[in-house]
Amino acid sequence: MNKTLSARPAFGEDHFIYRTPRWLEATYRGLCLLSAGLLVYLAVSINSISFALTLTLWFASGILVLIALRRRPEAASIYFVCDHGGIYFPSFRAQSMIAWTNAVSWLHVSWHNISDIRIQLLLDETANTKGVVFSIVATESEVREFLARYTMLKCLGARKSSQAKSFLVGFSNFYNRHDEVMSILRRFQTTTPAARMSPIKTELQSSLAMEN
Repeated sequence: MNKTLSARPAFGEDHFIYRTPRWLEATYRGLCLLSAGLLVYLAVSINSISFALTLTLWFASGILVLIALRRRPEAASIYFVCDHGGIYFPSFRAQSMIAWTNAVSWLHVSWHNISDIRIQLLLDETANTKGVVFSIVATESEVREFLARYTMLKCLGARKSSQAKSFLVGFSNFYNRHDEVMSILRRFQTTTPAARMSPIKTELQSSLAMEN
C-alpha cells in the first residue's frame, strides 16, 4: 500500500515537480512588504486619525512583514512530485499559514495505485475548469492529510481492501499545460524500471528464464 514518509523523499534523478512558480511566491512577498510600507506611511503621515487606528495600522504592517519574511517549508508550494517510483504528496500542514517548520510528512503512492490519467472538467462549483485527473487508491486518513483539497469524488467503485478505496483527484494550475503534465505522468507510469515491477511479473519472468 501507500507509504507515509516523515521527511522529504529522495526523488529519482528523473522527476517532475508540479508546483506554484517561485517567481510568484517572490511577487507575493514583495506585495506584502509594499503593503506594509504603505500602512506605515499612513500611520506616520496622517495626523488626523485616532490613536487606535494608528495602532491598528502598525500592527497590520507588522503582520505583513512577518508573512513576507518568514521561511516556509519547500513543500508549501508543491502539489506533488512524481518519478518512476510513483507520486509523492506533501502534507497540507506545509501549506498552512502557520506552518513554520520544515518537518513535513509526505505520502508516497506507487503507480500500481494510480490509474486513468486524463484531462477533464473538474467537478467543482462552476464545472468549467479543466485539469489533470486520475484515480488513486488511498485510505480515508491519507485523503484527509494529503489529498482532501484535490479530491473530486469521495469513493469510486468497490473497496480495494478493508480500509483503502479509490478516489478521484484533480489538479488545475495555469502555470503548467495540462496535456504536458498528463504526458509526463503517463511516461513515468509506463516506463517504470524493471526493479519496480510487480512481484507476480518478476516471478513469472524468473520461471520463464529457468525453463529456457
